[in-house]
Amino acid sequence: MLLPPSVRVFEANDTLPDGARIRAMYTRIALGDRNLRLRAVGGGEGPHFRLRTPAEYATLNQAIWLANGGYFGANASVSLVITDGNGVAPNQKTFVRNTRSYSPTRGAFGLLNRVPDVAWVYGLGGSLDGPDNTTWAYPNPSPNDPAQPAQPGPSATFPTGGAVWNASQAVGGGPVLVRNGAVRITTAEEIIPDDIALGRNPRTDVGYRTADTVIVVTVDGRQAASAGATLAELAQL
Repeated sequence: MLLPPSVRVFEANDTLPDGARIRAMYTRIALGDRNLRLRAVGGGEGPHFRLRTPAEYATLNQAIWLANGGYFGANASVSLVITDGNGVAPNQKTFVRNTRSYSPTRGAFGLLNRVPDVAWVYGLGGSLDGPDNTTWAYPNPSPNDPAQPAQPGPSATFPTGGAVWNASQAVGGGPVLVRNGAVRITTAEEIIPDDIALGRNPRTDVGYRTADTVIVVTVDGRQAASAGATLAELAQL
């Protein structure tokens, strides 16, 4: 399928500093193209939840381009999905580490009036449970540390600087890797499990260069042609 000029996909085959091979795809999306509709789509939870392949999602949504993202289990999405302003799935509300229960703010990418944003977010009660489906965004994550007692649950006043996040499209995941042009990996604050935080893995990363240019990087992993990337390596990419 031919892509419009507003969507450009590049492939890179290279080696990491230790000689391991890496293959990555880089997509640049120009939001200034008003004929382009960029959407976050995904399953919810409960008895009607069903995992689908990226190809199935592409067919269902008549997509010209698609990237996999977010976290999910066998019966539910466990990271935020907002489609056309409607909450489809909330971030998982609590995580148990070292016998302690944490309620972290998790990284998310969203579009607010077609303007991209990366923030640490939390849905009070889960972004789908409250009567107003409120999702809050914060300029800094809740300062959790899995080696320390848990911070208070996020609210309208904690962490400071919170604001209602009225995203029309959003996908959660985490951790945040780059903030304001500088590497800032908030693995500890987001209580990211070791199987994600450590080692080289396949990765998908989404962010933006300017208010009208979104970038998506996907890295193949766990294969001879591409070892994957650590979070630090992905942040540098």
